[in-house]
Amino acid sequence: MTHSLTPRQHCVAMIATALLLGVLVLAVGCQSNTPLNASVAKWFDNHAAAISITNDDWPIPGREPDIDSYVLEQGLVMGYEVVTGNSFSGDRIFSGPDDERIAYLMSELVPQGFSYFGHGHNHIDHDELSYEEALESFQANYDTMKD
Repeated sequence: MTHSLTPRQHCVAMIATALLLGVLVLAVGCQSNTPLNASVAKWFDNHAAAISITNDDWPIPGREPDIDSYVLEQGLVMGYEVVTGNSFSGDRIFSGPDDERIAYLMSELVPQGFSYFGHGHNHIDHDELSYEEALESFQANYDTMKD
C-alpha cells in the first residue's frame, strides 16, 4: 500500500520523525545500569531542548509548496544551508545565489528569525575531498556569501 503525502503533511512528518528519533535515542540511552551524569545547557527562553530545521537549498520566492510560510505558521524558523555554486546531486540541481534569492532571504526571512550558513561551494561530499580541496570549497563558499 502506498500513501501520497501533501507537501504540508510531508513537512509535519519530517518534524515528527526528528522529534521521535530524539525520544528513541534518549530511551535507548536510559536502559543502561550505569548512572548518567549530564548537565543541561541553558536553552533560549528556558526551553528544555531544541531541534534544528534546515533546508539544503537557497530560499526561492513563491516556491510551491511554500515551506517558509508553513514553518512560520508553526511558530518555527529554519536555517538555510547555502550552496554558492551551481551543482548537481543525484537528480537535484543546486543553483547558486542570484539577486532575487538573496533579497528574499535578507529582507523577508532573516528579519523573521531565519538563518543561513555555508554548506560548501558545491553540493558534494566534502569528506571525500582532501583537506586542501575541502578548504578551497568552503573558502569559495565563504567569500561568495561575504560579497
